[in-house]
Amino acid sequence: MNGYGVVILMNKEKQKEYQREYYQNPKNKTRINRVRRDKRNKNKEKVNEKNRIYREKNKEKVKRWYEKSRKKYPEKISSRDKAHNIPLKFSCEICDSKENLQRHHWRYDKPLMVNTLCLDCHKIQHQPKCERLCQ
Repeated sequence: MNGYGVVILMNKEKQKEYQREYYQNPKNKTRINRVRRDKRNKNKEKVNEKNRIYREKNKEKVKRWYEKSRKKYPEKISSRDKAHNIPLKFSCEICDSKENLQRHHWRYDKPLMVNTLCLDCHKIQHQPKCERLCQ
């Protein structure tokens, strides 16, 4: 694309390189993720159905991914498994919301030390800036 927003025809190698740079640019990445998230939120039922069909058709692939993730993050998986039976509190410990409650591990080496957070507060806790500031 030139400075005037006109698409210039490129060979495939240049086009791939352009797309790679475009998607790696933080400004574009943020915008693309926002558009994808909005689209996914508008069509939750369709997305869930597509995901279910994919998992059914690709059981072995999904199983390999799951096993790979268990090997890559053993502490995280072990903590999640141990904390699974800990009952959730009745509301989020940050904002007092009573919807979409989840367990949050502050430290994976202490698997039973969990807090009950709503989905929104939980997402905030996992953002890179918060990980630096919240410790």
